[in-house]
Amino acid sequence: MMSNSKTPVPTISDLAILKTTADLAEQGQLPEAEALLHEQLAQDPADPVALLGLGQLAAHAGLVDDAHVILEAALMETRARWPDQGNAPLQAEIQRSIARTHDSTGQIYRGVSHWLDSLVCEDTQEAREALARARQVDDSNKTTLFKDIQAPAGLLEQAERVCGEELARQPDDAEASFQLGNVKLLQKKYDEALPLLERASQRLSERADVFYSLALTAMGLGQTEAARAALLRSHELAPSLDTCLELGMYYAARGEHAEAIDMLRLGAQDHPDGAALLAGLLSRERRYDEAIAVAQYICDKFPTSARCWVLLGRAHYTAGDPEQAMYALMFAIHLAPDDDDIHTDLGSLLSKLNAHTMAEVAYRRAMALNPENLWGYTSLIACLSQQQKYDQAHDIFDQAESKWPDNPELYLNVSVVECEQGDVEKAFSSVHHAIEQKLIELAELPPEQMFEEKKEQYMVVHDAHVALLAAHEALTRAGVPFFLIGGTLLGIIRDGDLLPFDKDMDFGLWSDVSREAIVGAFNDDPDFMVPDTMLDPNAWVSALHHKPTDIIIDMFFFHRDGDSCLEGFDRGAMKLRWRYRGFELKPLPFLGVEFLAPESPERFFEDIYGSEWRIPDPGFDAVVAGYCLTPESKDLCSFYGYERLFSALRSRRWAKTMSYAKQIRKWGPHPILDQVEAFIRERDLA
Repeated sequence: MMSNSKTPVPTISDLAILKTTADLAEQGQLPEAEALLHEQLAQDPADPVALLGLGQLAAHAGLVDDAHVILEAALMETRARWPDQGNAPLQAEIQRSIARTHDSTGQIYRGVSHWLDSLVCEDTQEAREALARARQVDDSNKTTLFKDIQAPAGLLEQAERVCGEELARQPDDAEASFQLGNVKLLQKKYDEALPLLERASQRLSERADVFYSLALTAMGLGQTEAARAALLRSHELAPSLDTCLELGMYYAARGEHAEAIDMLRLGAQDHPDGAALLAGLLSRERRYDEAIAVAQYICDKFPTSARCWVLLGRAHYTAGDPEQAMYALMFAIHLAPDDDDIHTDLGSLLSKLNAHTMAEVAYRRAMALNPENLWGYTSLIACLSQQQKYDQAHDIFDQAESKWPDNPELYLNVSVVECEQGDVEKAFSSVHHAIEQKLIELAELPPEQMFEEKKEQYMVVHDAHVALLAAHEALTRAGVPFFLIGGTLLGIIRDGDLLPFDKDMDFGLWSDVSREAIVGAFNDDPDFMVPDTMLDPNAWVSALHHKPTDIIIDMFFFHRDGDSCLEGFDRGAMKLRWRYRGFELKPLPFLGVEFLAPESPERFFEDIYGSEWRIPDPGFDAVVAGYCLTPESKDLCSFYGYERLFSALRSRRWAKTMSYAKQIRKWGPHPILDQVEAFIRERDLA
């Protein structure tokens, strides 16, 4: 039987018995060591320290199977007694002991996860060396681009002096100008390299390498158009993997996906970086089979490259196949158990699958492997918040904030934690600080990059038709009544079709509908993913994921309240509600089938969108500025507004940012809104 969690955490002195029994075992006195541990177990039959000692004795005697059973029991008891003591030396030693038994039988990869988890609890050289031994990756496939070459400082200084002397003797020596420009480029002295390389390109106009160096220099200075022109000239003179890759990245950054895909297919898909970019672009264009084919091709070409398998995992997940994605990521970890980025990727995938406990383990492993993994910290904060482990989330934030003071992403994540805790004042203070710091970051960008906004991904209307009809068929067959609402209904009534600037679809259901019937409607349908929240009777909203189209269908449960009805959702301790005038339902024909909708869609739209609902406004956000939001929703609506404003800033979507600033003002002014608007207007960004 497991003891309660109030048992005091063992100290170093409590673990001293382990050294005593280990010494006895080394001296051949196994019975005496075992007797000492059984004395301790007589007082506490589930003492994890004593169980650890017995497991170590069994391993010492070569009884590996017995050792595993006893050590796993010790680990379970430790976790049960001290669930929040992740750094306990006891748990670290148990994990190391289990890992050692696997290593001793040659099952190195079975021990990898235990070495990793020991690092989460306690950093030791033994664990890191064990992970290094486990990694069997052939690094011969790694390609270093010219711009990544790190030459010794002394050699660069010598080259700089020689080239400078040659130019002093012969100012018109184009080759010396080129070589000195390259030296300056390697030193990241872009402003000094640029005139040298420009001069060289005029005289060496048929040299592809000259224009490639000129392109990299222009990139370093943020001169994207000049970089593009130089890259195109270099590619014209001598097409290469490097020029294809760089041009592909340039087109992708500008949202010119067709051009980027063509360029990458031309010469960069045989390189892991090129394949990664190409597969990502194909996925964004919803060409999932092609994306998977590219990823599988690069895995076949470099089968021992962990990052190629990560690419395959991402392609499968984006295509709506989490099982294949998990397989690929686990194989990547098998190849590179000490790669923190792969563990972070795995955590991200697990979080999207709502497997937050497993995701937490992956993030903690990533941070143990690399304490400078900012993404791991920010992701873990969000993961802990999802599990309502708010104190732990604050602890991780404090650790991260000491490393990266004023990092906007960290402050955004901790603001979400504070919001879900209901600490309104702190949540707003943190999100305002995040926005302020993001403005400081953006102000340092070269002017050209200010306009390189990251385009939003909207539904493909044809795909939305497919998802809508599939959901309609499944729910109708199961006898589950639902009705169209929100942007889905608005597009059909106002424009005759679904909105081209929508990201998901919206269904309404009455709150007394059978949740089990909803889940049952999709039990045998592999095309839909249904989250656990669908069965929660207290949940005001859940969602369906149509995997073939990667479209989300939000399902809102409407609660009748007198002559009105309420729709909404909760975010931790905070609540958001829309109050509509009561309505009945009527049939609505669309796409050759019959849906249900509020009997007076016009009145429904007036409640949520206002009297001017007939005028399209792609920037309107009903969560932030819906007309029938209840007064009690003010804090959460405002917070969502600031959170989404931050996201728009991050992606440099200036018009969207201005739209959110305007909508947030519905709930009251704030200096940070003035600051955001002034930033955009002063730079004429929107």
